[in-house]
Amino acid sequence: MRRLGNVSVATESAQASRVVFDTDVRSSDLHLPILTSIAMATTNLSGMKPRWRPAIVGASVGLLAAMALIVVGLPGIPGNHANVYLLAGAVSGALAGQLEWGRSIAYASVVVAIIAALLTLTPLLDHAITSWIRGDGLPSTPLDAVVVLSSSVNRDQVLDASGTERLVSGIGVWRRNHARLLITTRVEHRARTGTISSDADQRVLIQLGGDTSVWRIVAPAHTTHDEALRTAELLAPASSRSIAVVTSPLHTRRACATFEALGFRVTCIPSDERQYAVRSLPGPIDRFHALFDWLYEQLGMIKYRSRGWLRRA
Repeated sequence: MRRLGNVSVATESAQASRVVFDTDVRSSDLHLPILTSIAMATTNLSGMKPRWRPAIVGASVGLLAAMALIVVGLPGIPGNHANVYLLAGAVSGALAGQLEWGRSIAYASVVVAIIAALLTLTPLLDHAITSWIRGDGLPSTPLDAVVVLSSSVNRDQVLDASGTERLVSGIGVWRRNHARLLITTRVEHRARTGTISSDADQRVLIQLGGDTSVWRIVAPAHTTHDEALRTAELLAPASSRSIAVVTSPLHTRRACATFEALGFRVTCIPSDERQYAVRSLPGPIDRFHALFDWLYEQLGMIKYRSRGWLRRA
């Protein structure tokens, strides 16, 4: 406590700031209750959080979550719409923060973390994942074509890992079977510098493996169903054609069923998977990637069945 003239100022850390005047001060000049109220109000205002602060924090968290999804590289995310994912993450986070959903989201995150731990740290779904891979024996008689499905191409016009794995495996199948044609599907999208296409890198790999004179390209194709339709147009009538379809292991079941729905006699060949050990699933990282690929295919099967792109069982 310190004294200045007739005024004493007392500060207590456990209470709000309080100004006390000695009895020498006339009540007509200053009223103690009024001063106390002003001091209390000032203290509350200084500690009050701005209304927009929860929204800012929520938007930041949502943006980071969207970035994490993009960086992890889950199937179908972000596709060609990375900016949309980032915007959706920021807006969703801002709404959650403003509506004070933080506690509910925290509880949900704990549940998701426990489920993720069970699915990636234990062999709970190993059999379901590995049994989803469809692999048929390659016939000894030459097929009409080996069809290699595409994945994506980057801005340097280079195939991504899945696209490269599929094509390398497809070239091996074509050479072993001596099929009449090798068919690939074109991935193409526009950029500021022009059109980006998978043709050039596919040609490089096929030239390493053999003769490009038997190579055919089908386009445009944005989905597996598009790839099947374009192939059916090239090899019409499809019902009289025997083909091998080469694609990523967990994509085989849906892809081959799509081609069969158009009448093709299909030999389904899974490509070599080099990004993770899909057949043995030895650890959590492998299970994590395989789990999301498997879930993506389950959702894809639901979509394809609802659109009538698969035969009814």
